[in-house]
Amino acid sequence: MKTLLVIVLISFFGLDSMAQSESDTDSVVIVRLLYLHHLKDNIGNVWQGFNGKQADLPLIYYGNEYCYVMNPQMKFLTSFESSLVFKNEGVAIYKTKKIDDTPFHMHMTYEFEEEKQFDFHSPYMRCSSLETTAKTIPDVTTVDVWATMVLHEYFHAFQFSHPEYADYYEKHCAFFDAQTLQSLYLNHKWYRNSVNKENELLLKALNTSDVNLARKYLRSFLKTRNNRRKKAYRKLHLDITKAEQTYEMTEGSARYIEAKLYESIPVYQADSSWLYTAGKNYYYATGYNMIRVLDKFGCHYQKELFTHIPLAEEELNDIVYNLR
Repeated sequence: MKTLLVIVLISFFGLDSMAQSESDTDSVVIVRLLYLHHLKDNIGNVWQGFNGKQADLPLIYYGNEYCYVMNPQMKFLTSFESSLVFKNEGVAIYKTKKIDDTPFHMHMTYEFEEEKQFDFHSPYMRCSSLETTAKTIPDVTTVDVWATMVLHEYFHAFQFSHPEYADYYEKHCAFFDAQTLQSLYLNHKWYRNSVNKENELLLKALNTSDVNLARKYLRSFLKTRNNRRKKAYRKLHLDITKAEQTYEMTEGSARYIEAKLYESIPVYQADSSWLYTAGKNYYYATGYNMIRVLDKFGCHYQKELFTHIPLAEEELNDIVYNLR
């Protein structure tokens, strides 16, 4: 019934159309937000907990003049004058004047320090409308493509809803941003070559049907990775292990959700190799491929991954030594 309701609403309101002269039309925004919530609940079946109440996290949709906020915390409602425009059993949507003038949003925010902020220790997904997103990223021409971007970022909010994850991220990544890893990859050939080799080994482990050969590839992966991290510490005085593990699991798991969406909704992808190919933001691909290896070997990792970030590499080590 829920699926049918969403399909009927999409047909009636033309959710996928960008011909609306005013994207702040309440009905259009409400349908888009219901569609996102529907997708989240359905894709949640492939990640434990993502379709539960813990994952019904606040999402701020930026229209032309107004913000629409799905499932806001009370602190938001006391900070901004808002009116309820829709409510059902699992979704409450409020409307308020735009809360900032930033021209484009597609990210999650979580305030670590300023207690007065409405998102203090509370993750909020923020996304621009389909129309604004299309102007910023011309390839985004349909609601389905837009939705994959939103759900990727919404999954980050789910990650930060785990206090252990937020604490670990603050401790190991607040002063070690992802640009450091990008710079290492771009500016040090030995680092880049090692990362590319590691990713190739993960792909070989994924693509072989020989379990023992897969374990051999993973053993080489862990050894190559360990040597790279030691060299980074020795030559560059950088201990990258915990930050790299965190960014890999942060972005790799969100990419995993994104890839599952591509399988479940009619999004045309002429070439999906970008999902698993290493580049400047290599930790997206290596993290995604590590998670796929865990799936291949039947590891039960989802419940604990965001309470114990090193779990993925520990699981790979167990696979290598036939403890799985």
